Amino acid sequence: MAKLGKWIENVGPDDRIVDVAEKTLSMRLEAVEYFLPLAAEIAAESVEYVHQLRVSTRRVRAALSLYDELLPSKRTRRINKDLKCIRQAAGEARDCDVLIARLESGNSEAGEDSKTQRILRRLKRQRDSAQEPIIEIFERLTYHQRFHRRCNKLLVRIRPRGVSRQRKLGNHKFRDWAPSAFAPIVEQFLQDVPGDDYTLEELHQFRIRGKGLRYAMELLAPAYPAEYREQLYPRLGELQEVLGEINDHCTAAARFDRYATEASKKMEKNFFRRLMQQEEQFSTEAQQKFSEWWTPEFHQEIEKRLRSFTQ
Repeated sequence: MAKLGKWIENVGPDDRIVDVAEKTLSMRLEAVEYFLPLAAEIAAESVEYVHQLRVSTRRVRAALSLYDELLPSKRTRRINKDLKCIRQAAGEARDCDVLIARLESGNSEAGEDSKTQRILRRLKRQRDSAQEPIIEIFERLTYHQRFHRRCNKLLVRIRPRGVSRQRKLGNHKFRDWAPSAFAPIVEQFLQDVPGDDYTLEELHQFRIRGKGLRYAMELLAPAYPAEYREQLYPRLGELQEVLGEINDHCTAAARFDRYATEASKKMEKNFFRRLMQQEEQFSTEAQQKFSEWWTPEFHQEIEKRLRSFTQ
């Protein structure tokens, strides 16, 4: 199970880039193949199976992007398409799991427990329905080991293509290449730092960039000293937690707004609107927390530390 973790094992800063890419992609693809049957066949045992399946697809996409110059374009597009289908198939199930967990934890302040139980029953029915797309994609991709064979065909074709890429990537050490690979990812993240009058859409985009940055850091960690993994990475993890909290409340508010629109009885409409307003209030509080936490001083500190690993 250790091989399925976030960090890339058994590679070092002096390894060839090609060798690191092969080991990295093999590990990341293995995680998808591990969690896909769990999410399809025994998802009821743990909500983590669906969650980790989605995370594993994002980690593969990050690796495919990082090592793009070493990969065959046609096979990369095919794998990316499969990963997108998996992630989309599991999206509704994950949203339901998160909301069910919140309501079952007793954090709801909308009152009327009988109605809370009613919405829980409704959510669980939707969660049951959301399992079908996961089963369908699992059956399609495992038919005749379709996804596994595609992964293997990609892995055996990892190499620099063309004279210029051969010179750039052929026998170069991982540590020498990592800063130039990390630099554009850092710049994308910093460009999307929201201003003082940010919108929820800007926060959402910043969250996506933050995820991409952390996934790239996981891939490049073997090229850097311990500070990169043990100090900088956790600080960015704190950022993701705050932004994730905002996103969860916004997602829940949108769902309750939809329920209120669909409800035929006034009593139900009012109940869903109270839940929606509660989630909007939670979102506002989480945004305030972000504003207090993401200060200009903290921004400068993070930017300085990130840029130090791009040189």
